[in-house]
Amino acid sequence: MTKGQKTGAFILAGLAAFALYRISKLSAEDKTRLADNIKDKGRQLMDQLNPRNIKQKFAGAANNVYENSQS
Repeated sequence: MTKGQKTGAFILAGLAAFALYRISKLSAEDKTRLADNIKDKGRQLMDQLNPRNIKQKFAGAANNVYENSQS
């Protein structure tokens, strides 16, 4: 590892630790809202990246997985 890579890794580790600290201080409602926001953005990204014919083939299986994860 070069000096720049070590510095970058150290900065990344520091940012991750700070993010964990901030998340640990959130209320339960805010944590739920944050998780829902991340899930929604992930679904939007997948909708943009996946062609429609693939979505149709796997829609039933994906909906079942999503519904099971909500309970």
